[in-house]
Amino acid sequence: MSYQALLQALATKPAEVRADFVGHLAFRLMGAKDLSRVPAEMKTALDQFIVRAGLLANDTPAATVAKLDAHFGKHPPDKSLMALFDGLVATVATQQQSAQSERGNDAQRWLGSAASSVPVGAQGRQHGTMGGGVLGMMAAKAAVSPAKKTSTSKQPTMTR
Repeated sequence: MSYQALLQALATKPAEVRADFVGHLAFRLMGAKDLSRVPAEMKTALDQFIVRAGLLANDTPAATVAKLDAHFGKHPPDKSLMALFDGLVATVATQQQSAQSERGNDAQRWLGSAASSVPVGAQGRQHGTMGGGVLGMMAAKAAVSPAKKTSTSKQPTMTR
């Protein structure tokens, strides 16, 4: 199933059917959060749906839901278009799953064998090495002899 096949099937339907289908997508599936996300090919049908359903810009959310319920109660979305849309959603989900699996396989190939995925430090510290990881390494590099104690009774003073 492809997006183009859905658009072609949508184009063969009467204007009212197209409007109701696009309105269902925009308001029921997308939640009308951002109507600008509706594809350009469907904007005319969306405008027709808004007029057809009697939606107004100053409607409250409850009024909008009531108008949508009333409209879709009388004019449910076309079943054949919904079946095509469900097929498109399934196809996209399969492609995404396949892409994720392929990324996982790529990572496995790049990282190497299963032995390379053993957590750092899982084998324990090798004899003769220092533990502590990065912090231990920093401590070893920064190690200096202990500071000599100085007399605190006589502090240097600043003079002008």
